[in-house]
Amino acid sequence: MSFADENRAARGNTSLESAVLLTKALRRDIQSLGVRLQDAAATEERERIGRKKGHDPDEAKRIILEMKNMMSRIEDVRTQCCCLCCA
Repeated sequence: MSFADENRAARGNTSLESAVLLTKALRRDIQSLGVRLQDAAATEERERIGRKKGHDPDEAKRIILEMKNMMSRIEDVRTQCCCLCCA
């Protein structure tokens, strides 16, 4: 293996490690968001049937903002992984 090939492989490994870390963090955040969505849906359902009042009206806005941020992060990871193929 030539020096250039070894250097390219080392860069690829470093990029791959970074992509793995980003992907793991993203997975944890998606799971956390899923719990928040489930809680918000349960609160809405309780309110709908009249059992409980008091949900946070801004929670839906915060969840939507978090989803948009997560979509951007997913695109960043996808781009980084795609660049690994081109390295």
